[in-house]
Amino acid sequence: MDTQTSPGSLESRIGLYWLNRLGVGSLVVGLALALMLSFFTLPAILKIAVGFSCSGLLLFAGEQLIRKTDMKWYGQGLIGGGWSLAFFTGFVAHHLPALRVIGSPALDSIVLLAIATASMLHAVNRRSQTIAGFVGLLGTFTICLTQVGFFTGSALALLNAGICAVAIKMRWPGLLVVGSLGFYGSYVLSGSPYAVWLGSTHNNGVILSSALLIPAWLMYCFSIHFFDEREPATKRALVALSCINASGFMYCMLSALDALAPQHRSLFLFATATVYGLSLWAMAKRNLPTISTINQLLALSLATVAISDQLSGTWLTAFWLAEVAILTVVGLAYEIKEFRWFSAAVAPLAFTHMLAYDIAPALTQQGFENQFAPGTAGARYLCLAAIGSFGSAAAMHRWDLFRSVQEKVEKDTFFYLYFSLAAMLVALFPMTGVPTPWHAALWIFGGVSLICAGLRLPDQYVRLSGHLNLWLAAMALVTSAPAWQWLPTLSAAGALTIAGRQYGVRTELGRLFTVVAIGVISLLMWFRLSSNWLSVFLTAEGFLLVVSGFYLSARSLRVIGLSSFALLVVRLLLLELGKADSLHTVLSFFTAGGVLLAASAVYAWLSARHAEATAATKHKIEPASVQDVEGSQDVLDHIGGRSHPSTIECDGNASAPAVL
Repeated sequence: MDTQTSPGSLESRIGLYWLNRLGVGSLVVGLALALMLSFFTLPAILKIAVGFSCSGLLLFAGEQLIRKTDMKWYGQGLIGGGWSLAFFTGFVAHHLPALRVIGSPALDSIVLLAIATASMLHAVNRRSQTIAGFVGLLGTFTICLTQVGFFTGSALALLNAGICAVAIKMRWPGLLVVGSLGFYGSYVLSGSPYAVWLGSTHNNGVILSSALLIPAWLMYCFSIHFFDEREPATKRALVALSCINASGFMYCMLSALDALAPQHRSLFLFATATVYGLSLWAMAKRNLPTISTINQLLALSLATVAISDQLSGTWLTAFWLAEVAILTVVGLAYEIKEFRWFSAAVAPLAFTHMLAYDIAPALTQQGFENQFAPGTAGARYLCLAAIGSFGSAAAMHRWDLFRSVQEKVEKDTFFYLYFSLAAMLVALFPMTGVPTPWHAALWIFGGVSLICAGLRLPDQYVRLSGHLNLWLAAMALVTSAPAWQWLPTLSAAGALTIAGRQYGVRTELGRLFTVVAIGVISLLMWFRLSSNWLSVFLTAEGFLLVVSGFYLSARSLRVIGLSSFALLVVRLLLLELGKADSLHTVLSFFTAGGVLLAASAVYAWLSARHAEATAATKHKIEPASVQDVEGSQDVLDHIGGRSHPSTIECDGNASAPAVL
């Protein structure tokens, strides 16, 4: 068995209110269309009279019903429909030639002003948003059904002005939402933009669109300043109004400009951004932080689009990269969170554009005919600029100076966003036209830089990205091993040595990086040196590694140095001994013998010094510890007033420390 529905349920709202509003709206639109149809052979004056008569009947019926408490909502809908029909009738009395009974546009404007004023006063008197909303919605939609002209702009301006005035006076922000939604929705759905473009000249079409849209946009923007965000409902209404007003105005105006005057598109965007930017000064004295944020983001977005319209290709990417760095610095330095958010939104856009128009063609060995063509120095400079832009933005978000400016979620999210973009570009940079022998070296440079940054922060994810770059470098070194060149390979080995020093030669990763660097140098010498000089290199390498191992207290270096000597001996016995009749072989054995004897002596001397230093350090620490303990006990004895040893007898024989 069905239960009775509650008054606030969805079923009740649809059955009581929305059916009534839809019915009134359908009735008013039908009467408006009937007045415009040509097959009714009534004279124009009679058609106008019929329109005003029907509106009067709706008003009378609404007033009769509104006096009954249980039918108040029904009467408000009829009153709103009556006033909207009266406004439409007064509008077509001059605007449509077939119904023109008022020849003067000024006189008809006075009539429309009187009707709009009376309808809004009626809504204020009845304290009904429904009446005012119906007048705005139905009045706007029926007007837009007619042929669009400059008089249409005047009528719409009167309606919107009345809605804004009533909303401000009665503190009804929801009425502004309904008015703006009705205006832009009616303008688009009724086909007014197409009526403006159709048959319009270049200048007339732009001027007509501006006359229709700009006054309404400014009215709704200006009305927001009379409210505040103390109440959540008001805040939600103002946010909705700002979004509807901005999106509706931009869509309608840009549609007209793209069709009639595309060359003025950037100028319009920049002018609109300027208006939103100037509104921030007025909002500074109001309690409108959310609306101020929306306007600031709109100003930044429109200005960015305006400038971007004038750029293309790599220049567009360069502009976005500069914007990311500048907005991040300014947003953190002056505590403007909108700048930081907008910069975080632009960064992926700039990265995607660079990937599509600069890096992807370079990977496929294609290019554009300009000075920034992929694979040229300009493209590489742009990639370096992107790494600098994203890297600096990430570093700024982790700087302790700006820790209090941002919340932890923002700091971590934005840092990893910028860092991930920079890390991907570091991995892709060697493939932007850099010579192949330098690929491994650049990956190692990038990996070591990320590892050093990860150790400084500290952050394990940053270090992990550095290790991934080193893995790419390892693959490149393996595939190009026979063709290693001196400068790139030595540079790569030096970078690995720096990474080992950053981790510390006594740590596992530090030893690993050091061993890999030495191995890279050894393989380079094996590939590039002649057979006559390889023994000399092994001799020098072993000697230097043994000495360095003692001075750095790194056993791994000493072991590698001894291994180099072992390789030297094996080489002498297996290769050089077969060339006994060669003077070079004789000199190699003499040199190797002398160096090995010297290395043995140096090893013994350094080993003895190392043992003495270790023993001295241990001897220096132990007496100091005992002395410190005795000094501490003397202090305790002095506090307790005793000069005897601090022991007490336990069970006659055993002694234990005295307890204060």
